[in-house]
Amino acid sequence: MSTPSPRLRAAPLFLRLLEAMILRRDLYERVAADPEAWRPAAAVVCVSSLAYGALMGSPMLLALAHEIGNWILPLVLFFDLLRWWIAAGAAHVMSLVLARDRADFGRLLRCLGFAQAPKVLALLALVADESIADWLPRVIGVWLIVSTVAAVRYALGVGMGRAAAIGILGFCVESLVLPLVGAIVLFVTS
Repeated sequence: MSTPSPRLRAAPLFLRLLEAMILRRDLYERVAADPEAWRPAAAVVCVSSLAYGALMGSPMLLALAHEIGNWILPLVLFFDLLRWWIAAGAAHVMSLVLARDRADFGRLLRCLGFAQAPKVLALLALVADESIADWLPRVIGVWLIVSTVAAVRYALGVGMGRAAAIGILGFCVESLVLPLVGAIVLFVTS
C-alpha cells in the first residue's frame, strides 16, 4: 500500500510567499511533491512580476506601456509566465547534464515559481524613502539567486555545488529572456 504524496496545504498566498522568501525547506519539498502546486506557483510568478515590474519601472517596461497602453498588464503577465517556463526548461536541460539524472521538469517548474517570491519585496519601495530605490533591486537580485539555488536543490535533490551551478546558469538565462522579448515587442510595435 503506497502513501499518498504530500499536498500543498491550502494557505493564503501571502503565507506561501513568506515561506518561500525565507526558504522553508518543507514548503519547497511539498511544492516539489505536489503535481497540483503549479497553480499557486504561477500565482507567485504573477504577483511577484506585477510587484517588481510596476514598482521598479524599468525603462523598457515604461516604453512598452507607452506604446501598447492597456495591453501592458496581460502582456507582462504572459511574458513573465513564459520566462518562468523557459528558465525552468533551461535549468532542466542543465540538470540533465550536470546532475546526470532524469530530473522531473514539473518539480523544477513548481519550485522555481515559488523562488520568484523575493520580487514581492519591491513593495517596500512604496513605504520607504527614495534612498531604498538605489539598493533594493540589488538585494532582490541576490535574494532571487539564493532562492533559485535553493529551489533547484529541493526540486532535484542534488548537492549545493550542483544546485548552485544549475541555479545560477538558469538565473542568467532567465535574466536574458525578458529584455530580449521586450526589445522584440518594441521593434514590432514601432
